[in-house]
Amino acid sequence: MPTVQASLTPNAALPQSPPIAAPTTNDTAQGTQQEVAEDAPIAQGVMEPETSVGHSRKRGIGAAEASTNPSASPQGVDAPLAKRMRTRAGVAAVTAPSSTRALLPPTPLPPPLPSIEPSQVKVDIPPDAPKWFESTLSMLQVKEWGPSWGALIKAWTDFEVRHEFKEVAKLGAKNRPECIQEWMRRRRSTSWKPPINGVSAYESSFMSWWASLQPDWQLLADGRLDFSAVEGNWDGLRKPGLRGLHNIVVGLFYWALEVENENKGRAQWLIAVDDCHMVCGCLLSSAA
Repeated sequence: MPTVQASLTPNAALPQSPPIAAPTTNDTAQGTQQEVAEDAPIAQGVMEPETSVGHSRKRGIGAAEASTNPSASPQGVDAPLAKRMRTRAGVAAVTAPSSTRALLPPTPLPPPLPSIEPSQVKVDIPPDAPKWFESTLSMLQVKEWGPSWGALIKAWTDFEVRHEFKEVAKLGAKNRPECIQEWMRRRRSTSWKPPINGVSAYESSFMSWWASLQPDWQLLADGRLDFSAVEGNWDGLRKPGLRGLHNIVVGLFYWALEVENENKGRAQWLIAVDDCHMVCGCLLSSAA
């Protein structure tokens, strides 16, 4: 039985026609089939949940083939006597009705399944947190960008709490996006939004910066990250405080603003978010 995509089409005006003979049995069946099709309910697609990556997952840009626009609304389709099926695109595929069911009454389709994607969990301000941390934490949570983003914020918060927000060393600045330097010049303003010249350029700059901060054993011969390498000493990234991993999380925040503005590049951003989350987890688990 062929599969087709049903669509909504306006009723076209019918031309006047001369009187016709009384309908036959076949004509009656065809008319009934059309009435059944017009009364059939509308099926709605269901979006598939986004999956958060835990610390044990391999780091890999190859995993970036994820949905790039999870905020898109499901599309409705007209489904006469259809058999509803879920698809990855979020659209309900329908099968054409068979002639043997033409005289049967329409069967109501089930209601759309509720989304089971977990929401971003809000992180509370820890006791005794300094003003800079309190301000940044509030800024990072003005948007809800899904469970992966919430998990990173929680891991970074736990990392800072474990080290009592004390700075031990500044984070390196090699290949750092210019907007991070501008943000620092503005005394790390939480209301300033940087002008970014395209999400692709920012992605390249941020990932070059992030790679320059990694331990040597985590780099390939050409300087790129080896995302499969996770076992080793991460103390080179153990940099809490105002000028430590704080800057990385803010850099990811600015990246997300541009992804949202251009409505593209979310998959690559999620890879960086999950990778930073993994690093925070490794630093926490190895903390004295």
